[in-house]
Amino acid sequence: MGKSSFRRRIALSAVAAVVILGGTGAAGLAIKEQVADAQYCQKITSFIEANGPVIHTASGSPRVAIIGDSYSAGDGLTDRTQGWSYRIGQAEGWDSSVAGVGMTGYVNRGYCGNQSFGERIAQVSRLHPDTLIIQGGLNDWEAPEKDIELAAGMLLDQIADVKTVVMVGPTNSPARDNLDRVDRALSAAAAKHNRQYVSALGWDLDFLPDRLHLTPAGHADFAARVAAAARIAP
Repeated sequence: MGKSSFRRRIALSAVAAVVILGGTGAAGLAIKEQVADAQYCQKITSFIEANGPVIHTASGSPRVAIIGDSYSAGDGLTDRTQGWSYRIGQAEGWDSSVAGVGMTGYVNRGYCGNQSFGERIAQVSRLHPDTLIIQGGLNDWEAPEKDIELAAGMLLDQIADVKTVVMVGPTNSPARDNLDRVDRALSAAAAKHNRQYVSALGWDLDFLPDRLHLTPAGHADFAARVAAAARIAP
């Protein structure tokens, strides 16, 4: 059985389960969430199969790689190239590449269950970037603070040979809470590893109606703020 046939079979089985249970109560809600996660995972998998796990976004110097969540992927935008991870490389004249996957984080493994930053870091490390930007934290809002700091520290250990690492924390998204705790954990991990941390909690950004993702203007602002705050040598 091919991969696509297997995925369709799993999705249909999950839908059938929802119908059988009537889709009500805690069990029905849990199954609906599983179906939604499977559908999002399928979209992510299809995108990666079509475009690769890392997308080259601009040519120039220095070589900068970005790993992150839905912000880096450009989710919610009609045109992903309006996303901050595309804009910043073009505006700064970098040779830039991005590996963005929605709902992932330092702890959160995403819709597919195997795409945390630590699990994907090799995808950008093999590019041997002069600078690595790690953008995220929003999707770790439910994780314990100590777990976030530990996961971030383990990730930084994996990229100890990268000359410059800049960690960009979560925005003040109205759709998330506990973000001060996430921000504190990431800042602590960066300090322990002598890496730069950029807090985005104080940035006044423009959000889409979902109150989570950024508008094109929000992405442009985010890109400009990261470029201004990050200490990246030419």
